Amino acid sequence: MPKQYIPLLGQPIALYRCFIRGLAGGM
Repeated sequence: MPKQYIPLLGQPIALYRCFIRGLAGGM
């Protein structure tokens, strides 16, 4: 797996986790 795909995959995951964290914090 080329190193190119790591940030491409990591960015949406980090953003998703941040979104879930904010949603849980709002509740």
